[in-house]
Amino acid sequence: MYSEWFPSSGYESVEGPEILWHESKDTSNPKYRSEIWIPVKRK
Repeated sequence: MYSEWFPSSGYESVEGPEILWHESKDTSNPKYRSEIWIPVKRK
């Protein structure tokens, strides 16, 4: 994310809480989901 998405996104990360959410602990499940929430601002 930091090396690929941010440079071309028009956004940059800012100081603040980062949240990582996992739907379950079973990462082998084909329907496994997770989310990463990072504070950003427009460049």
